[in-house]
Amino acid sequence: MLGAVLAVCDSLEGVTGRDVLLAVALGLDVSCRIALASTLDRGWHRTAAIGIFGATAAAGKLIGLTPEQMLAAFGIAYSHAAGNRQCILDGALTKRMQAGQAASAGVFSAILAQTGFTGAHNIFSGRFGFFELYQPNGYDASVLLRDLGAAFRGEALSYKPYPCGRPLHAAIDAALATRARLEIERPDDIASVTIEADAAGHGDQFAGGPTKRRPTQVVEAQFAQPFLVATALAHGRVGIAEVDGLGMKRSWRCRIGSPASRGMADRKGRSASLCTGPTGARLPSRPAIPSGRQRSRLAMPSSRQSSATARVMPCGRCRRQAWMGYWRQSDDWKPCRMHARCSRHLPGEETRWSTYSRSIAATWSRVRMRAYIFIALSRL
Repeated sequence: MLGAVLAVCDSLEGVTGRDVLLAVALGLDVSCRIALASTLDRGWHRTAAIGIFGATAAAGKLIGLTPEQMLAAFGIAYSHAAGNRQCILDGALTKRMQAGQAASAGVFSAILAQTGFTGAHNIFSGRFGFFELYQPNGYDASVLLRDLGAAFRGEALSYKPYPCGRPLHAAIDAALATRARLEIERPDDIASVTIEADAAGHGDQFAGGPTKRRPTQVVEAQFAQPFLVATALAHGRVGIAEVDGLGMKRSWRCRIGSPASRGMADRKGRSASLCTGPTGARLPSRPAIPSGRQRSRLAMPSSRQSSATARVMPCGRCRRQAWMGYWRQSDDWKPCRMHARCSRHLPGEETRWSTYSRSIAATWSRVRMRAYIFIALSRL
């Protein structure tokens, strides 16, 4: 949603903050209503297959489409709607591509409609509409217009405090709470970990291959509960640095492949963590609501955490070195001794400059993509 909105804003003048917030609220409401109306899981990657309609609505609102043009834009977007979850099961990077593709196609659909291009009109309830074709025997079309204009479904969305699949957050919350209460400082302090889940979750996470315990790349790591729980217990946090390549190798030291880490099916579908220390101390942890939900707000970082974050940010000189490392396609450079305190790690961990260089590469790629979109829009 935000990717589509920001791309359109770059091509317009005089867009106010109110306009941006209105477009985002509209896009989220559209996407959430279609998702709620799709009552049966058919394996679509909803961020892409359904999110494209929200991106189209947001982009169309910003460029001022008429109702007829907006209808045409939705029809054009329907011709682009795609995205599957097989790439998630296979740990493929197309999972990321699908979300970007939906944002791009949403902007493209709105612009085409503005020029007079047309699309299907009976988009959702037609004979070959979205619900009949994408959600056969698994939809409730009445949800689309229920409380329209009075209830905004985007308000019920939760924030993701961890860079991984949302269904895994409850177990991570439980693991972090257990680590704090048992004062775990190193992996050797843990004798065993038991994770409860429903039958489907148990089969997906514990009856599959070794990638759930030893993921080979970041997409696998983001959907691997045994790995994520072990990471939370070992490091006391689950962030981007912990799920990338170097972070995965560090977490492997927790011996997550051993029989001590196992899953246990639970008919009630609860998600929890139970740690047993070497001295026999046992602590069940069962969070009622994952952090990030409306009834479980995210806590603001303390002043101590904020100051620690400020200390590890790279200085200007080291940032320049990172840029040079990116342009030279080299990750083996190190900061000077004077600026060693700028390394992006907490005390006791290895320096991870290659991660910072990769983040620069990703930022530059986004800048270039937005420039390409702006050029394309200016030529229409």
